Amino acid sequence: MLIVYLLTVGATFTGIVEPPLRLLTTLILGVCVLLWLTGRRGQVWSVPPLAGVILVWIAAVALSLIGNLDSARRILIGVWFAGAYTGAWFALHDLLATGRLRRADLINALLIAGGLIAISGYVEFIVVYFQRADFVRPGGLMGNPNSLAALLVIAIPFALSRIAAARSVLRVVMAIYTLAALALLGLTFSRGGWLGILPTLTYTAYLAYLWLRRTWGRFSLLVRLAVIGSGLLGALVIAVSALVLIDSFGDATRSVDLRTWIYATAVRAFAAQPITGSGLFTFGADLARYNSMPFYEPHNHAHNAVLHVAAELGVVGLIALALTA
Repeated sequence: MLIVYLLTVGATFTGIVEPPLRLLTTLILGVCVLLWLTGRRGQVWSVPPLAGVILVWIAAVALSLIGNLDSARRILIGVWFAGAYTGAWFALHDLLATGRLRRADLINALLIAGGLIAISGYVEFIVVYFQRADFVRPGGLMGNPNSLAALLVIAIPFALSRIAAARSVLRVVMAIYTLAALALLGLTFSRGGWLGILPTLTYTAYLAYLWLRRTWGRFSLLVRLAVIGSGLLGALVIAVSALVLIDSFGDATRSVDLRTWIYATAVRAFAAQPITGSGLFTFGADLARYNSMPFYEPHNHAHNAVLHVAAELGVVGLIALALTA
């Protein structure tokens, strides 16, 4: 229930920006942390695989804070959120390592939350379409089409794995879930989401090929025709998606130019302070400062992980990012 709440409301853009929701989430997480700590009963602490890397990240953040004391308040806000997410990751790892939480529970929570978010995306799309008679890229509870696509890219592979492992009714339910999620991913028109799901679809097609090669002789003619038709339809959808993806780069409202000026600003911020960076959570202020005349659209991140870390945490942050990868 906690994970479903965080994915659908608590840890989304709206949940972090709205003060009442943020307070509620903090209180809920505080209670959960107390239950986690009091329930350990002398168990040995598990060392997460990225423990050493976290120390490098801490060093990068500390160095950026020392080098940018004038932005200390903004940086400390970033430290709070980064610390909260790091702590949540550590607690989840400890719960898994000590056997108090199963991986299957996490997958179930992700699928449930993904289903609720997908429903919200379809509701938004249908309501807006009939009100305006116009197409809208749905964001649902995530508040942003790209964020919605990112969650679907993570949920769809788990749904596919459940189709292979489940039986009877549940298999049908997960098949419908997968098709609905793929269709919604298409409606988001998120180019990153489309590219992100491609490895999953490729691997799934390969597994399906291996399975069909073993079982093809058992199928009737009708089933064989249905399989061939499904394969051709899937190939057609992928081909059309590829054409739409390529064509979108020529769309003035979605051209690459809408991002390149943000990338250039990140490079300028890094060049200005390559060792310490400008400080955690400061990129939005730098973007406004470097592009104040004429005024550009505000953004709080560089839309590129490497450039964002370089701008805010400098060389040490890039070392931490490389070690994490």
